[in-house]
Amino acid sequence: MWKHLCFKRRESDPHPSFDLTPAQEECLQSLHNRIDVAYDSSIPEHQEALRALWNASFLEEELCGLISEQWKEMDCQGKDPSTDFR
Repeated sequence: MWKHLCFKRRESDPHPSFDLTPAQEECLQSLHNRIDVAYDSSIPEHQEALRALWNASFLEEELCGLISEQWKEMDCQGKDPSTDFR
């Protein structure tokens, strides 16, 4: 979906291709690689990513903890957001 929003489509090809710069190709490949990584609460980078997600979504509301009822404000299933990232 994001490709359709960010890049112009060529003709009406059912399998569109996109003209990407080398930097865009690298970024897209990085995203593809990250998709395959499961969330692991023991990895500090994953914890920081959750904090960054919260901070980007709720600029003026401090997150009390990685396990918190606050996550329900973001439509997480429960107070532990890791259950939503499988």
